[in-house]
This record gives sequence, C-alpha cells and structure tokens, in this order.
Amino acid sequence: MLHVDFLEINADSNVTGVATLNLVGRSVPEQQGLGSTLLVINSIEISGRPDDLVSELEVNAEIIDKPSRNLLVSDLVVPEGVTVLTTSDLTVARFAPNRKAAVESEEEGLGGELDSSAAEE
Repeated sequence: MLHVDFLEINADSNVTGVATLNLVGRSVPEQQGLGSTLLVINSIEISGRPDDLVSELEVNAEIIDKPSRNLLVSDLVVPEGVTVLTTSDLTVARFAPNRKAAVESEEEGLGGELDSSAAEE
C-alpha cells in the first residue's frame, strides 16, 4: 500500500526542509598526510521560499586548516534566501589524525619522554 499527501504551498511563504551535506575537498592536515577529514552530521534543517531551497549543500573541508579546527554549521555557505535552522555551533566536520600522527603528537606533548619502541606498541 502506498500513501501520498499533496500539499499546496504558497510560493511567497517560507517553508522548512532538510539539506544533505556533501564533503568536498581535503583539509590542510589531510593534504599533509596526517589523517582524514570526517563528516560528523549528514544534514541540516533549512528554511526559505520554495524556489530558494536546496536539497544538498557542499561542505568545504579546506576550511579545516589545522588538526584542532572543527568546521561548524556557522561556517557553511548557503544560498541567498536560505536560513539555517540547525544550531550554529554544531560541528559539521572534523579532522581525525591517523594513528602514527596521534602517537607523534602525544610524544611531543610529553616532551619526547616516550621512546620510539613504546610509540609503536
């Protein structure tokens, strides 16, 4: 059984919808071979006139210029006429260091107290 609802929408009124997020590009740390950039959420809620709404938004990973930088909802570029309803301080994408980079970073934080054999375990 299939059920379909048809709604009449006023073209001059704002409606809400969901835009899927697509990660594009590579973060600076990823380009340096330090790990991967991960999309944390898959979509956001948006509002606007029906003609202005989009089904997808690109998330530019290049904004992540260092491993500690997270890309937030407030960093997203949305088309004119579209308002983001999702909380602006929510993390959209982040950098995840590979295991070797994480161990090296830990060693640096300890002032080099670990020797290389301990780091490989």
